[in-house]
Amino acid sequence: MSFRVEDKYIVNNEDKIKILSFIEKSGFEPEFKNRDITSIYFDDKNLSMFHDSEEGSTPRKKIRVRYEDRNKDLNLEKKINSQEGKYKVSKEINLGDLNYYVKNGYYDSTYGICYPVLIVNYNRYYFKKKNYRITLDININFKDSIKTNFKFLENFSILEVKILNKFNIPLELEQLPLNKIRYSKYSEGIKKIYDGIDKNRIYF
Repeated sequence: MSFRVEDKYIVNNEDKIKILSFIEKSGFEPEFKNRDITSIYFDDKNLSMFHDSEEGSTPRKKIRVRYEDRNKDLNLEKKINSQEGKYKVSKEINLGDLNYYVKNGYYDSTYGICYPVLIVNYNRYYFKKKNYRITLDININFKDSIKTNFKFLENFSILEVKILNKFNIPLELEQLPLNKIRYSKYSEGIKKIYDGIDKNRIYF
């Protein structure tokens, strides 16, 4: 099991092209082709994972089904935040598995039966240099996983620096106009989708 450090930064829309250009000129190579990513997040009826994330409790986890470009490469993922660091457990599933979890819920040994509560979609760019991996997520939008007629679009992008072991952020990135933040797509999506309505009313 390998732990990693993940630092996240806000990228204003007007700076997006400039930052992409800077990353490429600084010796970061594209790691993969940019792709469209969708995650369906699961939580219990009390939104316990959301509240654990907001409070910064450890250990805590997030459970999601993640897929790329129209139901390709479906994976059930558990992102776990422990005292030692962050790590992810992933298992490949098929469309039948996903449909079962959406209809019947997913059982987790810590949180019990969990249901889909949020859909997050974005386009991701991948870059790599030495021990550093950078992703840039643009066009981040949130939907209620069942009541899909409402969508919230973030007005910024998120750049994430993923570092194996505890190295410092690359010096090149310190020159960028970036603001480091604590950001969870799941937590932000829950707050923005359910803001203004009864937050205890989840559409199972």
